[in-house]
Amino acid sequence: MSYLQNYIVKGHDNPVVLLFDFDGDFATSGLNNFNRIVVEIGNESYDTDGDYVDIHSDTELRIRIGTQTSLPEGEHKLTIIGYSTTYTNGYELTSDDVMRIAPVKVV
Repeated sequence: MSYLQNYIVKGHDNPVVLLFDFDGDFATSGLNNFNRIVVEIGNESYDTDGDYVDIHSDTELRIRIGTQTSLPEGEHKLTIIGYSTTYTNGYELTSDDVMRIAPVKVV
């Protein structure tokens, strides 16, 4: 995974863009294997059922929370969990145990 943009600018809608590289069970449809994706950042949670997280393609997830977040300035780690009929309890796409990613910076 690599970041094209990992800054959340409070009061603005700039996206944090996350690119995934899948293999195995997820190689064919990537992020589109999931009905819902939840992004946990700091003490806040956002998902694709709302207006702030978007599956842009099978390998690209965008997060736009600059106008919504109340996170303090600084670095915050992300945990991303996908849900589907196969993974009803969630499949951790990122976490300290699965895959570490650089923190997102709130400015």
